[in-house]
Amino acid sequence: MAEGKGIAGIISCWGYGYSVRMRINGKDAGLAGGGSEGARVFSPEHEMYGEAPPAIREKLFILKEGKNEISVEFRKASENESEYLQIAIELEGYPAPVFLLHSRSKASGTLKSGVEMHAAAPEGFRPIFITDAGQDGGAFVHVEASNCSVTPSLNGREGMTLMMRGQVVLDNLNPGKNELALRYSGTSGEELKLALVCPKWMKVITRKIADETEKTETFSFSTQGVGRASAAKPAGEASGKASAAMTGDSPAGQASGAGAGGHGKALGMLKSPDALTRFSGASMLREAVEKGEDIGFAESALVAALSDKDEDARNAAARVLAAYYGGKKQWAGIERLLQHARGDVRASALYKLGDFISQFDIQSDTPGVMKALTDNDFDLRKEAAVFFEKASAQGMDIGFALEGLRKAAIYGDERVKEAAENARKTQEMRNAPGNRCPRCMDCETGFGPGNAAKCFGDMALIIKSISCCGGDVTHKVVRCSACKKHYLSTYFDHSDTGHGQQSIRLVGKEDAERIAAEFKKCPNPEFRMCKCDVHMKYLKDEKVPVKGELKYSFEDKE
Repeated sequence: MAEGKGIAGIISCWGYGYSVRMRINGKDAGLAGGGSEGARVFSPEHEMYGEAPPAIREKLFILKEGKNEISVEFRKASENESEYLQIAIELEGYPAPVFLLHSRSKASGTLKSGVEMHAAAPEGFRPIFITDAGQDGGAFVHVEASNCSVTPSLNGREGMTLMMRGQVVLDNLNPGKNELALRYSGTSGEELKLALVCPKWMKVITRKIADETEKTETFSFSTQGVGRASAAKPAGEASGKASAAMTGDSPAGQASGAGAGGHGKALGMLKSPDALTRFSGASMLREAVEKGEDIGFAESALVAALSDKDEDARNAAARVLAAYYGGKKQWAGIERLLQHARGDVRASALYKLGDFISQFDIQSDTPGVMKALTDNDFDLRKEAAVFFEKASAQGMDIGFALEGLRKAAIYGDERVKEAAENARKTQEMRNAPGNRCPRCMDCETGFGPGNAAKCFGDMALIIKSISCCGGDVTHKVVRCSACKKHYLSTYFDHSDTGHGQQSIRLVGKEDAERIAAEFKKCPNPEFRMCKCDVHMKYLKDEKVPVKGELKYSFEDKE
């Protein structure tokens, strides 16, 4: 975005399977739905106004200082339950979108909202965030990064992985206690910027990547009157506010009261008659163990908490104990958790055990993992399937678990079936002849399956409009962190014919670095209508001038 006086922003819309109409201050924002769309918008005070012809002024310079009236109408034309609508308005100088709408379950909807916009983010800025549950009816993570991979999860349920600028919405809020976790990795020296937005709470963090080791940070918060149990207003009533209260928002790695003399306080909280206080005490101990502190003094109290009448408190205790035992490689302690009488405790322990994959022998150290695949508890079976999906993607031989995964998939939901299938495919490819990388599979399955996508780091990305229709092409240079091979991914989104085409080519290190350097010369690489030399000359034919070896191709037709 250009720098100068006035407001500059980008509207992005992910609307496959939807028809969309959006107006800002009474003027059409140019969205139609049916694919991935983007547009730049400004206020008349912006320095580009004087250079723009009258038609462009009328179309793009539609923002104003102060309150902007936004209206959205949408209808879901597709019956595909996995498709969703997401519209964001991002402004230059703001740490997160000023407006974010996310809908998955509604067949249609109408929204009207007033959104404050300024040339710079005001003190106390908070996005207008609307889901099917209403305003602040979920949480989301905004990511700004290159050569980094971020996977957020809420209450143990992972969202999608982002390797570029964007947002991940997490809508599985609990009406009380919640836990937001971030797993991230990247190229050494890169800077990762994140905005975490929860009901009544927002945190902006920056992390300097010191090495390529994957790291996890966890944040705890509590909501009241929000989530499944709340009577939240529908998306069309954006002026309402969801009631929420924030507690325990310290990330792992920062002082939180469990260390430096706060251990006694955490232990006392575990014995409180109030369930929220007991949950917060366990969260303080979790933050301590994630910082590498020894919490052996609290082991007996945490074991007692596994029988807490409050589900959230006992599950928090199970995750703390699993982190503690795993860090000390006390697999017998993990196995005791996996044999606990309560299924939710077993599931919580198995979820945390996923952080220690490859550090132990599943069959001899923790046989309870295999038993979990056929356990009567549904959530435990799901955690087991996801565990083996991760294990396979990280290079572990899981041939011994394939029959158990097959049985779990028979009675599992779509996520269990997906995890089992991903694990099976990865295992089959690993056993096939050849010298494929065990993480990226030489991209012969695209950027998957499963968590294999997390081994890729973006080097550079650029988006350009295409001449044959109103769509665009996205070129992305990536590198596998395991085998260090480089790939060029190209995706053509044809908005007129309703289909897309993806190809992934293996390219040499020098070619990848040269292409990435060219992309980075563009001042606005994600602006499809940019008129810079990179867009107009280097990509004049809409293709990157490099051959490479085709490893994967896919055509998506509606």
